[in-house]
Amino acid sequence: MKYTTKYKREYKLTPFQKQALVGIILGDGYLERAKSSYNTRLRIEQSYPEKEKYFNSLYSLFEPIVGMNPVILTRKPDKRTGKYTNQYILEH
Repeated sequence: MKYTTKYKREYKLTPFQKQALVGIILGDGYLERAKSSYNTRLRIEQSYPEKEKYFNSLYSLFEPIVGMNPVILTRKPDKRTGKYTNQYILEH
């Protein structure tokens, strides 16, 4: 864990971070709820390497509260094309 629970509880989002979160949830991001703990997390996925610059800017904006570093995930091949896709993933 990157930051303590106390730090994350007391951290206040900037107005820009709040606006960005709304935009992300309305766009590419989504919220997931864990069954075991009932906590909710934000998950952002972007194409790699096409959206690398955009993704890195999102990471730098939310780095003070993100619990993990970005991950590059290779998806299973598409059944129609047989091509693999790579995506950046960021979860909080």
